[in-house]
Amino acid sequence: MTNIVWKAFEFGDLFYLDSTYNTKRSNKNLDIVDIKSDSHTLLLINKGGQRNGEEGYIEHLEDYKTCTNGITLDDQFGNCFYHDKEFIMTGGGHINVVLWKNDKAKELADRYQFVYYYISLIIRKVFQKSGIFGYMYKITGDRPNREIILLPVIEVKGTEEYIWEENSKYFTLAVDYIKELMEEAKTRKEEKTIRLYEAEREKYEAEREKYEAAYLKEQSSLVWKVFELGELFDRNSSHSIKAQKKNLDESDVYDEMHTIKNITASKENNGCSGYLEDSGEVTERKKINLLTIASDAAYGGVCFFQDDWFVSTGHNNILELKNQKMKSLLDADFNMYFYLAKIVTKIIRLPGINRFMRPIGSDFNREIILLPVIEVKGTDEYIWEENGKYFTLAVNTMSYLYLQGQVNIQQKKIDTYTYKY
Repeated sequence: MTNIVWKAFEFGDLFYLDSTYNTKRSNKNLDIVDIKSDSHTLLLINKGGQRNGEEGYIEHLEDYKTCTNGITLDDQFGNCFYHDKEFIMTGGGHINVVLWKNDKAKELADRYQFVYYYISLIIRKVFQKSGIFGYMYKITGDRPNREIILLPVIEVKGTEEYIWEENSKYFTLAVDYIKELMEEAKTRKEEKTIRLYEAEREKYEAEREKYEAAYLKEQSSLVWKVFELGELFDRNSSHSIKAQKKNLDESDVYDEMHTIKNITASKENNGCSGYLEDSGEVTERKKINLLTIASDAAYGGVCFFQDDWFVSTGHNNILELKNQKMKSLLDADFNMYFYLAKIVTKIIRLPGINRFMRPIGSDFNREIILLPVIEVKGTDEYIWEENGKYFTLAVNTMSYLYLQGQVNIQQKKIDTYTYKY
């Protein structure tokens, strides 16, 4: 389009930030579910960069001030997303709704939602571009207002619908051009993402094939044995450090100075919130090759296997195997740890039940888990003896089932993926 003009605006000329659309309640006091239901209809937004900052759904209380649709921006890392449904923000702060100053611009964006998506992408690029904002400076006050945003506009007649007037010329957003840009970006994103999913699926398929023959052989003698979780695991917090997260030098990425993962009560990024320096209390408490499980609130029961060194700043336990023979088998094939992490999560994290908001010793210990085992001779390596019979883990079955599950997950992503800007 030859008539496109890229017009420069200061952020403060276009938008203002409003933090009042929030629950005024801590997340631990909210009943948050992953999927919208008849009772949980209100979208809850956090400051995270995962899942468009969408925490889940909560009950829509009468005293809530909500936004029907709009852009949210966290004031620390610049995570910025558009939400096309009614939402409210978490009560913990550090997140704002980005509101238009110009009513005509708002009306145009409300009419063409792809404009909102475009604006959210541009704002994200602006505030994440240089590392200026973050721990040093928040995206608050006058500082963000000076950031420059370039928008494509077209000149129109004064008798037509316009947004800006400048030197007797009239301009409006080039919505057709913005739509073209967004559709092109959507196509490229879908192609790139599906290629990544296909590569992941092929990786798991190749790994799965290594176990297939032994897996099929095990099926003729396979038994599913019942255990209580308390029989298998010692749940403790020996990896927790006393220092509070806010007082630590935590990096978002692994680097030469920050090499130890901080595992918290999160279901994103394997529970890792960042990386800490390997010194002092961190060095004394660090662990490796163990299962971790979130121990409270919305993410209670989410279990991961950690095959890198890690500690925790709280709200997270480790699960140590009580049986050393069983541990030796799992240490030889990490796929079995990943399998256990998936199964434990399924057992503990039931929809609508946040068990980990109360003391959980007995809750955890008495939960039932089924594990695939095979009978062996008493002269062979075995883990359990029962009524004169000897059993060990069906190691090939556990690894095969985990890898098949990962193949299925990647295939489902391929089949259902659609990029919504």
